[in-house]
Amino acid sequence: MSASVRGADFGADLQGAIVTMLCNELNVRDIEEDQDGDLTFRYQGGMHQLIFDANDPHFLQLRYPAFYELVPSTKRDGVLEACARVNRNVKLVKMFPVVSSGGEEQIHAAVEICVHESTHISAGQMERFLDAIFFAVRKFHESLAQMNVGSAANAAQSPAGHVGGSASKPH
Repeated sequence: MSASVRGADFGADLQGAIVTMLCNELNVRDIEEDQDGDLTFRYQGGMHQLIFDANDPHFLQLRYPAFYELVPSTKRDGVLEACARVNRNVKLVKMFPVVSSGGEEQIHAAVEICVHESTHISAGQMERFLDAIFFAVRKFHESLAQMNVGSAANAAQSPAGHVGGSASKPH
């Protein structure tokens, strides 16, 4: 089954189709929806968000939020360089810093997806997007280790033992 929809309320239909696909095909449970219609769910040990844009119903972002926190002892330039390395070398994924509502600076990883009304998002594609994020997070931590920056203590959430598939190999 795939998340395929058409019609006037494309954004809401897409969200519903994705929720159905996540539950029925990827066995995701306990999907939470916020006031904006964005979704939060746990997959392979990590919390993920699906962010929808009310002004652009054909766009959504799969985000792995706050997987790394910059603390005062962290070499910020090195962390940003690790993000840049991932952005250059890993397909699909963008990494970027975000300041939380509490003022902490955290690193997020995301895949941005454009969906046309005549297309769909299959469970296989969603797994590829999730694998790409896990692969990118692993490469981020490897870059930090190579540069001797940060520590494992900064890792806010990290799916243990997850290995990215061929879909997320570097260029």
